[in-house]
Amino acid sequence: MIRRLLICVCTLIGTVIILNFQDIQNLMDPGTTFKKEIMDNIEDKEVSSLEFYFSSNENEIITKDKKDINRILEILSEMNLKRGKNTTDKEIWIDVRVQGEKRYLLALSDDKSQITIINYRDKKDIVNYYTIENNFDLDKIKDILNKVSQE
Repeated sequence: MIRRLLICVCTLIGTVIILNFQDIQNLMDPGTTFKKEIMDNIEDKEVSSLEFYFSSNENEIITKDKKDINRILEILSEMNLKRGKNTTDKEIWIDVRVQGEKRYLLALSDDKSQITIINYRDKKDIVNYYTIENNFDLDKIKDILNKVSQE
């Protein structure tokens, strides 16, 4: 009887562990940053353009100005990230081009709590979902884009 109970308990614990593997992995994962996931992987190559797409109004804004690109990337680099799940709709899509080549597609959630990073060069782990662990100022990016769209 005790042996059966022990087997049932172990089976239950094993099932819970398997079903919640992603959650357990998140607890063990110390987190990362936008800088580590994107900027450090670009190496010394220049970002040649950022292309923004907004799901709310279907506008497209492209900036090739190095000063604007660097300011936007600095703001995004403030993000602390933790692996997560895709749970919300995306408001802003950002296509990051390095030396004219598509390198990353970033998708920010409308509530600024999540970012999806699609890496066009990584064949095994192309899509990663992250929860944004800190506040970053999306309004600063929107201000830069408003200036760019008026030019």
